[in-house]
Amino acid sequence: MLEPRKYQIEAVEAVIEASKRGVSRQLISLPTGTGKTIIFALLAKRLGVRTLILAHREELLQQARQKMLLVWGTKSPSCQPEANVGLLRRKETKGLLSEVCIASVQTAIQPKRLAALKSRSFGLLIIDEAHHATADSYYKIASELGFLTGDRGRSPLLVGVTATAYRGDKVALGNVFDEIVFERSTITMIRGGFLCDARGVSVETRVDLADIHTQAGDFVSSELARAVNIPERNALVAGTYAEQAQGRKAVVFCVNVQHSLDMATTFRERGINAEAVYGAMGMTERKSILDAYGRGSLNVVTNCNVLTEGWDAPETSAIFLARPTKSPVLYTQMIGRGLRIHPGKNDCLVVDFADIAGRHSLCGLSTLAGNPRVKVGKGELLTEAIERLEREDWEEDKQKIIVSAENREIDLFERSKYIWQAVGNNFRLPLTDGSSVWCKQTQEGYTAWAVDSSGTIKVLSEDVLPLGYAMGICEDFIRSLSVGRYSDKNAHWRKRPASSGQLEYLKKLGVMLDREITKGEASDLIDKVMSQPASEKQICCIKKHNLHTEPNLLTKTEASRLIAKYKHNNRMGEATA
Repeated sequence: MLEPRKYQIEAVEAVIEASKRGVSRQLISLPTGTGKTIIFALLAKRLGVRTLILAHREELLQQARQKMLLVWGTKSPSCQPEANVGLLRRKETKGLLSEVCIASVQTAIQPKRLAALKSRSFGLLIIDEAHHATADSYYKIASELGFLTGDRGRSPLLVGVTATAYRGDKVALGNVFDEIVFERSTITMIRGGFLCDARGVSVETRVDLADIHTQAGDFVSSELARAVNIPERNALVAGTYAEQAQGRKAVVFCVNVQHSLDMATTFRERGINAEAVYGAMGMTERKSILDAYGRGSLNVVTNCNVLTEGWDAPETSAIFLARPTKSPVLYTQMIGRGLRIHPGKNDCLVVDFADIAGRHSLCGLSTLAGNPRVKVGKGELLTEAIERLEREDWEEDKQKIIVSAENREIDLFERSKYIWQAVGNNFRLPLTDGSSVWCKQTQEGYTAWAVDSSGTIKVLSEDVLPLGYAMGICEDFIRSLSVGRYSDKNAHWRKRPASSGQLEYLKKLGVMLDREITKGEASDLIDKVMSQPASEKQICCIKKHNLHTEPNLLTKTEASRLIAKYKHNNRMGEATA
Protein backbone atom coordinates (compact mmCIF):
# COMPACT_ATOMS: atom_id res chain seq x y z
CA MET A 1 0.00 0.00 0.00
CA LEU A 2 1.41 3.37 -1.05
CA GLU A 3 1.70 6.06 1.65
CA PRO A 4 0.51 9.35 0.10
CA ARG A 5 2.18 12.68 0.77
CA LYS A 6 0.35 15.23 2.86
CA TYR A 7 -0.29 17.63 -0.05
CA GLN A 8 -1.80 14.77 -2.08
CA ILE A 9 -4.31 14.16 0.70
CA GLU A 10 -4.94 17.93 0.89
CA ALA A 11 -5.70 17.97 -2.85
CA VAL A 12 -8.31 15.24 -2.42
CA GLU A 13 -9.85 17.12 0.52
CA ALA A 14 -9.95 20.29 -1.61
CA VAL A 15 -11.92 18.42 -4.28
CA ILE A 16 -14.39 17.10 -1.69
CA GLU A 17 -14.82 20.56 -0.16
CA ALA A 18 -15.36 22.25 -3.53
CA SER A 19 -17.86 19.54 -4.49
CA LYS A 20 -19.87 20.35 -1.37
CA ARG A 21 -19.93 23.98 -2.56
CA GLY A 22 -21.49 22.84 -5.81
CA VAL A 23 -18.38 23.00 -8.00
CA SER A 24 -18.71 19.98 -10.28
CA ARG A 25 -16.01 20.79 -12.88
CA GLN A 26 -12.70 21.09 -11.05
CA LEU A 27 -9.03 21.40 -11.92
CA ILE A 28 -5.94 20.39 -9.91
CA SER A 29 -2.65 21.98 -10.96
CA LEU A 30 0.61 20.46 -9.69
CA PRO A 31 4.10 20.36 -11.23
CA THR A 32 5.43 17.30 -13.03
CA GLY A 33 6.91 14.85 -10.57
CA THR A 34 4.58 15.53 -7.65
CA GLY A 35 2.26 12.56 -8.09
CA LYS A 36 -0.87 13.83 -9.84
CA THR A 37 -1.78 10.23 -10.77
CA ILE A 38 -1.65 9.25 -7.10
CA ILE A 39 -4.08 12.07 -6.30
CA PHE A 40 -6.76 10.96 -8.71
CA ALA A 41 -6.33 7.34 -7.60
CA LEU A 42 -6.86 8.49 -3.99
CA LEU A 43 -9.90 10.49 -5.09
CA ALA A 44 -11.50 7.55 -6.90
CA LYS A 45 -10.96 5.35 -3.86
CA ARG A 46 -12.33 8.00 -1.49
CA LEU A 47 -15.52 8.62 -3.48
CA GLY A 48 -16.18 4.97 -4.27
CA VAL A 49 -18.25 5.76 -7.37
CA ARG A 50 -18.01 4.33 -10.87
CA THR A 51 -15.03 6.17 -12.38
CA LEU A 52 -13.79 6.87 -15.90
CA ILE A 53 -10.20 8.03 -16.39
CA LEU A 54 -9.33 9.55 -19.77
CA ALA A 55 -5.80 9.83 -21.16
CA HIS A 56 -4.43 10.25 -24.66
CA ARG A 57 -1.27 8.10 -24.63
CA GLU A 58 -0.44 4.47 -23.90
CA GLU A 59 2.14 5.41 -21.24
CA LEU A 60 -0.46 7.45 -19.36
CA LEU A 61 -2.96 4.57 -19.42
CA GLN A 62 -0.45 2.12 -17.97
CA GLN A 63 0.76 4.65 -15.41
CA ALA A 64 -2.80 5.33 -14.26
CA ARG A 65 -3.51 1.61 -13.84
CA GLN A 66 -0.28 0.98 -11.90
CA LYS A 67 -0.83 3.90 -9.53
CA MET A 68 -4.48 2.96 -9.05
CA LEU A 69 -3.50 -0.51 -7.89
CA LEU A 70 -0.71 0.90 -5.71
CA VAL A 71 -3.16 3.17 -3.92
CA TRP A 72 -5.79 0.49 -3.44
CA GLY A 73 -3.30 -2.18 -2.41
CA THR A 74 -4.22 -5.86 -2.55
CA LYS A 75 -6.22 -8.26 -0.48
CA SER A 76 -4.49 -11.15 1.15
CA PRO A 77 -3.98 -14.03 0.75
CA SER A 78 -5.29 -14.14 -2.82
CA CYS A 79 -3.53 -10.87 -3.78
CA GLN A 80 -6.53 -9.84 -5.86
CA PRO A 81 -6.75 -6.04 -6.12
CA GLU A 82 -9.43 -4.34 -4.04
CA ALA A 83 -10.24 -2.09 -6.96
CA ASN A 84 -11.91 -3.46 -10.07
CA VAL A 85 -9.69 -1.63 -12.57
CA GLY A 86 -9.79 -2.25 -16.32
CA LEU A 87 -8.35 -0.76 -19.50
CA LEU A 88 -10.39 0.30 -22.51
CA ARG A 89 -8.40 0.66 -25.69
CA ARG A 90 -8.60 -0.52 -29.30
CA LYS A 91 -8.12 -4.25 -28.68
CA GLU A 92 -9.01 -4.39 -24.98
CA THR A 93 -12.57 -3.87 -23.75
CA LYS A 94 -12.54 -5.25 -20.19
CA GLY A 95 -12.63 -1.74 -18.84
CA LEU A 96 -16.25 -1.31 -19.94
CA LEU A 97 -17.39 -3.58 -17.11
CA SER A 98 -14.94 -2.30 -14.49
CA GLU A 99 -15.79 0.00 -11.60
CA VAL A 100 -12.72 2.02 -12.59
CA CYS A 101 -12.34 2.27 -16.37
CA ILE A 102 -9.11 3.72 -17.77
CA ALA A 103 -9.70 4.62 -21.41
CA SER A 104 -7.77 6.12 -24.27
CA VAL A 105 -9.49 9.12 -25.79
CA GLN A 106 -9.00 7.67 -29.26
CA THR A 107 -11.02 4.59 -28.27
CA ALA A 108 -13.63 6.31 -26.11
CA ILE A 109 -14.61 8.71 -28.90
CA GLN A 110 -15.65 5.86 -31.21
CA PRO A 111 -19.50 5.85 -31.47
CA LYS A 112 -20.01 2.25 -30.22
CA ARG A 113 -17.57 2.68 -27.36
CA LEU A 114 -19.03 6.06 -26.40
CA ALA A 115 -22.55 4.58 -26.34
CA ALA A 116 -21.34 1.72 -24.13
CA LEU A 117 -19.64 4.14 -21.76
CA LYS A 118 -22.77 6.27 -21.61
CA SER A 119 -24.79 3.29 -20.41
CA ARG A 120 -22.45 2.86 -17.41
CA SER A 121 -23.55 6.14 -15.72
CA PHE A 122 -20.17 7.21 -14.37
CA GLY A 123 -20.16 9.33 -11.21
CA LEU A 124 -16.57 10.60 -11.64
CA LEU A 125 -14.65 11.57 -14.76
CA ILE A 126 -10.93 12.21 -14.39
CA ILE A 127 -8.99 13.79 -17.26
CA ASP A 128 -5.25 13.23 -17.10
CA GLU A 129 -3.05 15.97 -18.65
CA ALA A 130 -6.13 18.18 -18.52
CA HIS A 131 -4.63 21.01 -20.60
CA HIS A 132 -5.80 18.87 -23.53
CA ALA A 133 -9.41 18.89 -22.27
CA THR A 134 -10.69 21.58 -24.64
CA ALA A 135 -9.87 19.41 -27.68
CA ASP A 136 -13.00 18.35 -29.56
CA SER A 137 -12.61 14.67 -28.65
CA TYR A 138 -12.35 15.29 -24.89
CA TYR A 139 -15.14 17.82 -24.98
CA LYS A 140 -17.51 15.50 -26.84
CA ILE A 141 -16.86 12.57 -24.47
CA ALA A 142 -17.40 14.69 -21.36
CA SER A 143 -20.52 16.24 -22.84
CA GLU A 144 -22.07 12.96 -24.01
CA LEU A 145 -21.50 11.39 -20.60
CA GLY A 146 -23.31 14.25 -18.83
CA PHE A 147 -20.35 16.04 -17.23
CA LEU A 148 -20.85 19.37 -19.03
CA THR A 149 -24.56 19.99 -18.47
CA GLY A 150 -23.95 23.46 -17.03
CA ASP A 151 -26.20 22.59 -14.10
CA ARG A 152 -23.81 23.66 -11.33
CA GLY A 153 -23.74 21.21 -8.45
CA ARG A 154 -26.03 18.68 -10.12
CA SER A 155 -23.71 17.28 -12.77
CA PRO A 156 -21.51 14.28 -11.89
CA LEU A 157 -18.00 15.25 -10.80
CA LEU A 158 -15.39 16.12 -13.44
CA VAL A 159 -11.80 16.55 -12.23
CA GLY A 160 -8.83 17.44 -14.41
CA VAL A 161 -5.19 17.12 -13.33
CA THR A 162 -2.37 18.96 -15.06
CA ALA A 163 1.07 20.47 -14.56
CA THR A 164 0.09 23.43 -16.73
CA ALA A 165 -3.31 24.99 -16.07
CA TYR A 166 -3.23 26.81 -19.40
CA ARG A 167 -2.81 25.97 -23.08
CA GLY A 168 -0.13 27.08 -25.48
CA ASP A 169 -2.72 28.03 -28.12
CA LYS A 170 -4.52 30.29 -25.59
CA VAL A 171 -7.80 28.33 -25.79
CA ALA A 172 -9.39 28.86 -22.37
CA LEU A 173 -9.63 25.87 -20.06
CA GLY A 174 -12.56 27.72 -18.50
CA ASN A 175 -14.67 26.27 -21.30
CA VAL A 176 -14.44 22.96 -19.44
CA PHE A 177 -13.46 23.69 -15.83
CA ASP A 178 -15.09 26.07 -13.35
CA GLU A 179 -12.39 26.36 -10.71
CA ILE A 180 -8.79 25.44 -9.87
CA VAL A 181 -9.45 23.87 -6.47
CA PHE A 182 -5.85 22.97 -5.57
CA GLU A 183 -2.59 24.39 -6.89
CA ARG A 184 1.09 24.33 -6.00
CA SER A 185 3.75 26.08 -8.09
CA THR A 186 7.08 24.54 -9.09
CA ILE A 187 9.01 26.97 -6.89
CA THR A 188 6.85 26.12 -3.88
CA MET A 189 7.45 22.39 -4.38
CA ILE A 190 11.21 22.96 -4.76
CA ARG A 191 11.23 24.97 -1.53
CA GLY A 192 9.28 22.20 0.16
CA GLY A 193 11.83 19.59 -0.88
CA PHE A 194 9.36 17.69 -3.07
CA LEU A 195 11.27 18.56 -6.26
CA CYS A 196 14.98 19.12 -6.79
CA ASP A 197 16.40 22.52 -7.69
CA ALA A 198 17.36 23.51 -11.25
CA ARG A 199 20.87 24.72 -12.12
CA GLY A 200 21.00 26.84 -15.27
CA VAL A 201 23.57 26.99 -18.05
CA SER A 202 23.03 29.14 -21.14
CA VAL A 203 25.09 28.46 -24.28
CA GLU A 204 25.09 31.09 -27.01
CA THR A 205 24.70 30.03 -30.64
CA ARG A 206 24.79 31.92 -33.91
CA VAL A 207 21.45 30.58 -35.12
CA ASP A 208 19.00 33.37 -35.98
CA LEU A 209 15.31 32.69 -35.24
CA ALA A 210 14.03 36.17 -36.11
CA ASP A 211 12.33 35.19 -39.38
CA ILE A 212 10.67 31.97 -38.14
CA HIS A 213 6.89 32.19 -38.03
CA THR A 214 4.65 31.43 -35.05
CA GLN A 215 1.59 29.17 -35.03
CA ALA A 216 -0.64 28.30 -32.03
CA GLY A 217 1.71 30.09 -29.65
CA ASP A 218 4.99 28.47 -30.70
CA PHE A 219 7.43 28.27 -33.61
CA VAL A 220 6.37 26.54 -36.82
CA SER A 221 8.16 23.20 -36.42
CA SER A 222 9.24 22.75 -40.03
CA GLU A 223 10.87 26.20 -40.14
CA LEU A 224 12.45 25.78 -36.71
CA ALA A 225 13.93 22.39 -37.61
CA ARG A 226 15.61 23.80 -40.71
CA ALA A 227 17.16 26.53 -38.59
CA VAL A 228 18.45 24.49 -35.65
CA ASN A 229 19.10 21.01 -37.05
CA ILE A 230 22.51 21.84 -38.48
CA PRO A 231 25.80 20.02 -37.83
CA GLU A 232 27.49 22.95 -36.09
CA ARG A 233 24.70 23.48 -33.56
CA ASN A 234 24.21 19.74 -32.94
CA ALA A 235 27.96 19.42 -32.27
CA LEU A 236 27.70 22.32 -29.82
CA VAL A 237 24.92 20.49 -27.92
CA ALA A 238 26.91 17.24 -27.70
CA GLY A 239 30.10 19.09 -26.81
CA THR A 240 28.34 20.95 -24.02
CA TYR A 241 27.20 17.64 -22.55
CA ALA A 242 30.79 16.36 -22.61
CA GLU A 243 32.04 19.53 -20.89
CA GLN A 244 29.23 20.34 -18.47
CA ALA A 245 27.20 17.17 -17.81
CA GLN A 246 29.47 14.15 -18.27
CA GLY A 247 28.13 11.28 -16.17
CA ARG A 248 24.65 12.77 -15.78
CA LYS A 249 21.58 11.00 -17.16
CA ALA A 250 20.30 13.46 -19.77
CA VAL A 251 17.23 13.98 -21.92
CA VAL A 252 17.61 16.11 -25.05
CA PHE A 253 14.47 17.73 -26.47
CA CYS A 254 14.48 18.22 -30.23
CA VAL A 255 12.19 19.78 -32.83
CA ASN A 256 11.21 16.80 -35.01
CA VAL A 257 12.08 13.16 -35.66
CA GLN A 258 15.00 13.89 -37.97
CA HIS A 259 16.45 16.35 -35.48
CA SER A 260 16.23 13.66 -32.75
CA LEU A 261 17.97 11.08 -34.96
CA ASP A 262 20.67 13.49 -36.08
CA MET A 263 21.29 14.64 -32.52
CA ALA A 264 21.69 11.06 -31.25
CA THR A 265 24.14 10.36 -34.06
CA THR A 266 26.17 13.45 -33.13
CA PHE A 267 26.37 12.32 -29.50
CA ARG A 268 27.56 8.85 -30.52
CA GLU A 269 30.22 10.40 -32.75
CA ARG A 270 31.53 12.09 -29.58
CA GLY A 271 31.70 8.69 -27.84
CA ILE A 272 28.56 9.33 -25.78
CA ASN A 273 26.04 6.48 -25.62
CA ALA A 274 22.79 7.98 -26.96
CA GLU A 275 19.61 6.83 -28.71
CA ALA A 276 16.55 8.59 -30.13
CA VAL A 277 12.89 7.85 -29.41
CA TYR A 278 9.94 9.26 -31.37
CA GLY A 279 6.21 8.74 -31.88
CA ALA A 280 6.35 6.58 -34.99
CA MET A 281 8.81 4.16 -33.38
CA GLY A 282 7.44 0.75 -32.47
CA MET A 283 6.47 0.36 -28.83
CA THR A 284 8.81 -2.60 -28.32
CA GLU A 285 11.84 -0.69 -29.61
CA ARG A 286 10.95 2.44 -27.66
CA LYS A 287 10.51 0.43 -24.46
CA SER A 288 13.85 -1.28 -25.00
CA ILE A 289 15.66 2.07 -25.33
CA LEU A 290 13.96 3.62 -22.30
CA ASP A 291 14.62 0.49 -20.23
CA ALA A 292 18.32 0.73 -21.16
CA TYR A 293 18.28 4.36 -20.06
CA GLY A 294 16.65 3.36 -16.77
CA ARG A 295 19.26 0.63 -16.15
CA GLY A 296 22.10 3.07 -16.79
CA SER A 297 23.50 1.41 -19.91
CA LEU A 298 22.36 4.45 -21.93
CA ASN A 299 23.40 7.95 -20.85
CA VAL A 300 21.40 10.16 -23.20
CA VAL A 301 17.97 9.95 -24.83
CA THR A 302 17.00 12.38 -27.57
CA ASN A 303 13.32 12.80 -28.43
CA CYS A 304 10.65 14.83 -30.14
CA ASN A 305 7.33 15.29 -28.29
CA VAL A 306 7.49 11.81 -26.75
CA LEU A 307 8.93 12.30 -23.28
CA THR A 308 7.05 15.47 -22.33
CA GLU A 309 4.15 13.52 -20.76
CA GLY A 310 3.60 10.16 -19.10
CA TRP A 311 7.24 9.16 -18.64
CA ASP A 312 8.96 8.93 -15.27
CA ALA A 313 12.73 8.70 -14.95
CA PRO A 314 13.68 10.31 -11.61
CA GLU A 315 17.37 9.60 -12.21
CA THR A 316 17.39 12.19 -15.01
CA SER A 317 19.62 15.03 -13.80
CA ALA A 318 20.18 17.04 -17.00
CA ILE A 319 17.76 18.56 -19.48
CA PHE A 320 19.15 19.82 -22.79
CA LEU A 321 16.80 22.18 -24.62
CA ALA A 322 18.03 21.69 -28.16
CA ARG A 323 14.70 23.11 -29.30
CA PRO A 324 13.86 26.70 -28.32
CA THR A 325 10.21 27.36 -27.48
CA LYS A 326 7.84 30.24 -26.86
CA SER A 327 5.31 27.97 -25.15
CA PRO A 328 5.25 28.03 -21.31
CA VAL A 329 3.30 24.75 -21.43
CA LEU A 330 5.97 22.92 -23.42
CA TYR A 331 8.83 24.52 -21.50
CA THR A 332 7.35 23.52 -18.14
CA GLN A 333 6.75 19.96 -19.37
CA MET A 334 10.33 19.59 -20.63
CA ILE A 335 11.99 20.94 -17.47
CA GLY A 336 9.64 18.87 -15.31
CA ARG A 337 11.20 15.66 -16.61
CA GLY A 338 14.34 16.44 -14.63
CA LEU A 339 12.99 17.79 -11.34
CA ARG A 340 11.99 14.55 -9.63
CA ILE A 341 13.80 13.65 -6.41
CA HIS A 342 16.20 10.70 -6.65
CA PRO A 343 18.85 9.29 -4.26
CA GLY A 344 22.24 10.92 -4.86
CA LYS A 345 20.77 13.61 -7.10
CA ASN A 346 21.43 17.16 -5.85
CA ASP A 347 20.03 19.22 -8.71
CA CYS A 348 18.96 19.16 -12.34
CA LEU A 349 21.24 20.84 -14.88
CA VAL A 350 19.15 22.77 -17.41
CA VAL A 351 21.11 23.69 -20.53
CA ASP A 352 19.47 26.29 -22.72
CA PHE A 353 20.90 27.10 -26.16
CA ALA A 354 20.49 30.84 -26.56
CA ASP A 355 19.78 31.41 -30.23
CA ILE A 356 19.35 34.92 -31.59
CA ALA A 357 15.64 35.44 -30.87
CA GLY A 358 15.04 38.75 -32.63
CA ARG A 359 11.35 39.67 -32.23
CA HIS A 360 10.56 36.44 -30.38
CA SER A 361 10.27 36.06 -26.61
CA LEU A 362 11.69 32.67 -25.60
CA CYS A 363 10.93 30.71 -22.45
CA GLY A 364 13.68 30.24 -19.86
CA LEU A 365 14.06 29.44 -16.17
CA SER A 366 12.36 32.75 -15.37
CA THR A 367 9.24 31.07 -16.84
CA LEU A 368 9.52 28.41 -14.15
CA ALA A 369 10.07 31.08 -11.47
CA GLY A 370 6.97 33.00 -12.57
CA ASN A 371 8.99 36.23 -12.59
CA PRO A 372 10.59 37.63 -15.77
CA ARG A 373 13.12 39.57 -13.64
CA VAL A 374 14.74 36.33 -12.46
CA LYS A 375 17.90 35.77 -14.53
CA VAL A 376 19.76 32.56 -13.75
CA GLY A 377 23.52 32.93 -14.06
CA LYS A 378 25.81 30.23 -15.42
CA GLY A 379 25.76 27.26 -13.07
CA GLU A 380 23.44 29.07 -10.65
CA LEU A 381 20.54 27.31 -8.93
CA LEU A 382 17.09 28.68 -9.65
CA THR A 383 16.48 29.36 -5.95
CA GLU A 384 19.89 31.08 -5.75
CA ALA A 385 18.89 33.40 -8.59
CA ILE A 386 15.63 34.25 -6.81
CA GLU A 387 17.55 34.83 -3.57
CA ARG A 388 20.05 37.08 -5.35
CA LEU A 389 17.29 39.20 -6.91
CA GLU A 390 15.53 39.51 -3.57
CA ARG A 391 18.78 40.47 -1.85
CA GLU A 392 19.40 43.18 -4.47
CA ASP A 393 15.86 44.52 -4.01
CA TRP A 394 16.18 44.35 -0.24
CA GLU A 395 19.54 46.16 -0.18
CA GLU A 396 18.18 48.81 -2.55
CA ASP A 397 15.17 49.34 -0.30
CA LYS A 398 17.36 49.63 2.80
CA GLN A 399 19.45 52.40 1.20
CA LYS A 400 16.44 54.52 0.28
CA ILE A 401 15.02 55.56 3.64
CA ILE A 402 16.18 56.16 7.20
CA VAL A 403 13.22 55.67 9.57
CA SER A 404 12.69 55.62 13.29
CA ALA A 405 10.60 52.43 13.09
CA GLU A 406 12.49 49.24 13.82
CA ASN A 407 13.37 47.25 10.71
CA ARG A 408 13.42 43.47 10.99
CA GLU A 409 15.19 41.44 8.32
CA ILE A 410 14.31 37.84 7.58
CA ASP A 411 16.30 35.12 5.91
CA LEU A 412 16.56 36.37 2.33
CA PHE A 413 16.67 32.86 0.93
CA GLU A 414 13.10 32.46 2.16
CA ARG A 415 11.88 35.80 0.78
CA SER A 416 9.57 36.09 -2.21
CA LYS A 417 8.48 38.78 -4.64
CA TYR A 418 5.60 39.63 -2.30
CA ILE A 419 5.84 42.08 0.58
CA TRP A 420 5.62 40.05 3.76
CA GLN A 421 5.26 41.83 7.10
CA ALA A 422 6.91 40.58 10.29
CA VAL A 423 4.25 40.45 13.03
CA GLY A 424 6.04 39.30 16.15
CA ASN A 425 7.38 35.86 15.26
CA ASN A 426 4.81 35.40 12.50
CA PHE A 427 4.70 36.69 8.92
CA ARG A 428 1.68 38.31 7.28
CA LEU A 429 0.85 39.25 3.70
CA PRO A 430 -2.12 41.68 3.57
CA LEU A 431 -4.50 41.76 0.59
CA THR A 432 -6.25 44.89 -0.61
CA ASP A 433 -9.75 43.71 0.35
CA GLY A 434 -8.87 43.48 4.06
CA SER A 435 -8.05 39.76 4.05
CA SER A 436 -4.56 38.35 4.61
CA VAL A 437 -2.43 35.23 4.58
CA TRP A 438 -0.19 34.21 7.47
CA CYS A 439 2.81 32.04 8.22
CA LYS A 440 2.35 31.29 11.90
CA GLN A 441 5.39 30.16 13.85
CA THR A 442 5.38 27.01 15.95
CA GLN A 443 8.25 25.43 17.88
CA GLU A 444 9.29 23.34 14.84
CA GLY A 445 8.49 25.67 11.92
CA TYR A 446 5.47 27.44 10.39
CA THR A 447 1.85 26.70 9.47
CA ALA A 448 -0.01 28.45 6.63
CA TRP A 449 -3.34 30.26 7.11
CA ALA A 450 -5.68 32.64 5.30
CA VAL A 451 -8.00 35.11 7.06
CA ASP A 452 -10.77 36.80 5.07
CA SER A 453 -12.07 40.31 5.74
CA SER A 454 -14.78 38.98 8.07
CA GLY A 455 -12.23 37.13 10.20
CA THR A 456 -13.05 33.65 8.89
CA ILE A 457 -10.03 31.33 9.02
CA LYS A 458 -8.99 28.98 6.24
CA VAL A 459 -6.20 26.55 7.08
CA LEU A 460 -3.96 26.27 4.02
CA SER A 461 -1.74 23.66 5.68
CA GLU A 462 -1.76 22.29 9.21
CA ASP A 463 1.61 20.64 8.64
CA VAL A 464 4.64 22.27 10.27
CA LEU A 465 6.70 23.59 7.36
CA PRO A 466 9.93 25.49 6.60
CA LEU A 467 9.22 29.21 6.25
CA GLY A 468 9.94 29.27 2.50
CA TYR A 469 7.50 26.44 1.74
CA ALA A 470 4.82 27.93 4.01
CA MET A 471 5.20 31.27 2.19
CA GLY A 472 5.01 29.46 -1.14
CA ILE A 473 1.72 27.79 -0.18
CA CYS A 474 0.29 31.16 0.86
CA GLU A 475 1.45 32.77 -2.39
CA ASP A 476 -0.01 29.95 -4.48
CA PHE A 477 -3.30 30.54 -2.67
CA ILE A 478 -3.41 34.28 -3.36
CA ARG A 479 -2.43 33.74 -7.00
CA SER A 480 -5.66 31.74 -7.32
CA LEU A 481 -7.65 34.80 -6.21
CA SER A 482 -8.66 37.76 -8.35
CA VAL A 483 -5.83 39.73 -9.94
CA GLY A 484 -4.35 42.63 -8.03
CA ARG A 485 -5.39 41.61 -4.53
CA TYR A 486 -1.91 41.08 -3.20
CA SER A 487 1.03 43.38 -2.46
CA ASP A 488 3.43 42.94 -5.36
CA LYS A 489 6.75 44.82 -5.20
CA ASN A 490 6.51 45.64 -8.90
CA ALA A 491 2.94 47.03 -8.98
CA HIS A 492 2.79 50.29 -10.99
CA TRP A 493 1.04 52.29 -8.25
CA ARG A 494 4.01 51.76 -5.95
CA LYS A 495 6.23 53.96 -8.12
CA ARG A 496 4.02 57.06 -7.87
CA PRO A 497 4.84 59.83 -5.36
CA ALA A 498 3.50 59.34 -1.83
CA SER A 499 0.16 61.05 -1.25
CA SER A 500 -0.25 63.94 1.20
CA GLY A 501 -2.46 61.67 3.34
CA GLN A 502 0.28 59.06 3.58
CA LEU A 503 2.90 61.65 4.52
CA GLU A 504 0.65 63.17 7.19
CA TYR A 505 -0.06 59.76 8.66
CA LEU A 506 3.64 58.85 8.74
CA LYS A 507 4.34 62.09 10.59
CA LYS A 508 1.70 61.21 13.22
CA LEU A 509 3.32 57.78 13.61
CA GLY A 510 6.67 59.47 14.33
CA VAL A 511 8.40 58.27 11.15
CA MET A 512 11.11 60.70 10.06
CA LEU A 513 12.01 60.86 6.38
CA ASP A 514 15.19 62.26 4.82
CA ARG A 515 13.93 62.46 1.23
CA GLU A 516 10.84 62.21 -0.99
CA ILE A 517 9.35 58.71 -1.14
CA THR A 518 6.97 56.75 -3.35
CA LYS A 519 3.49 55.44 -2.54
CA GLY A 520 4.88 51.94 -2.27
CA GLU A 521 7.59 53.00 0.18
CA ALA A 522 5.07 54.96 2.26
CA SER A 523 2.71 52.01 2.34
CA ASP A 524 5.50 49.69 3.52
CA LEU A 525 6.53 52.10 6.27
CA ILE A 526 2.97 52.45 7.54
CA ASP A 527 2.58 48.68 7.51
CA LYS A 528 5.81 48.20 9.49
CA VAL A 529 4.67 50.54 12.22
CA MET A 530 1.08 49.26 12.28
CA SER A 531 1.90 45.55 12.09
CA GLN A 532 2.90 44.95 15.68
CA PRO A 533 1.22 41.78 16.99
CA ALA A 534 -1.94 42.06 19.08
CA SER A 535 -1.14 42.50 22.79
CA GLU A 536 -1.96 39.87 25.41
CA LYS A 537 -4.60 42.19 26.83
CA GLN A 538 -6.24 42.56 23.40
CA ILE A 539 -6.12 38.80 22.79
CA CYS A 540 -7.74 38.10 26.17
CA CYS A 541 -10.53 40.61 25.43
CA ILE A 542 -11.14 39.13 21.97
CA LYS A 543 -11.25 35.57 23.33
CA LYS A 544 -13.56 36.57 26.18
CA HIS A 545 -16.14 38.06 23.82
CA ASN A 546 -15.57 35.59 20.91
CA LEU A 547 -14.73 38.39 18.51
CA HIS A 548 -12.34 36.36 16.33
CA THR A 549 -11.60 32.67 15.92
CA GLU A 550 -7.81 33.15 15.84
CA PRO A 551 -6.81 36.38 17.66
CA ASN A 552 -3.11 35.48 17.36
CA LEU A 553 -3.50 36.18 13.63
CA LEU A 554 -4.25 39.86 14.23
CA THR A 555 -2.08 42.93 14.31
CA LYS A 556 -2.40 45.39 17.18
CA THR A 557 -4.27 47.79 14.87
CA GLU A 558 -6.71 45.13 13.65
CA ALA A 559 -7.36 43.98 17.22
CA SER A 560 -7.95 47.58 18.31
CA ARG A 561 -10.50 48.12 15.52
CA LEU A 562 -12.27 44.86 16.37
CA ILE A 563 -12.55 45.76 20.06
CA ALA A 564 -13.64 49.32 19.27
CA LYS A 565 -16.38 48.00 16.96
CA TYR A 566 -17.56 45.64 19.70
CA LYS A 567 -17.71 48.45 22.27
CA HIS A 568 -19.53 50.73 19.80
CA ASN A 569 -22.15 48.05 19.09
CA ASN A 570 -22.62 47.52 22.84
CA ARG A 571 -23.15 51.24 23.43
CA MET A 572 -25.66 51.40 20.59
CA GLY A 573 -27.50 48.42 22.04
CA GLU A 574 -27.66 50.00 25.49
CA ALA A 575 -28.91 53.29 24.02
CA THR A 576 -31.84 51.60 22.27
CA ALA A 577 -32.74 49.35 25.24
